[in-house]
Amino acid sequence: MSRPDISTQLQDRKEQSLREALKEAPERKTLLTNCPACLQGLGRQGRLGVKVTHLAVALAEASGGVAWQKDLVKMARVAELVTF
Repeated sequence: MSRPDISTQLQDRKEQSLREALKEAPERKTLLTNCPACLQGLGRQGRLGVKVTHLAVALAEASGGVAWQKDLVKMARVAELVTF
């Protein structure tokens, strides 16, 4: 961010938007995104009590449970490599 004045304005605007969204739906504390920059930037808003999660991770947790990563590693170890 070569322009601190612009990046500060963007951060302030995002924080204000999050505060407004939390007022409307205080029970929702997780934001889903597939944008790496948004994951990083919105992840800095932890002081608002918001958890930022990648969409793929949320889908994996919903379908495979919280141990989905361990299961994925186990499956990858026994996977067969197929080349064409």
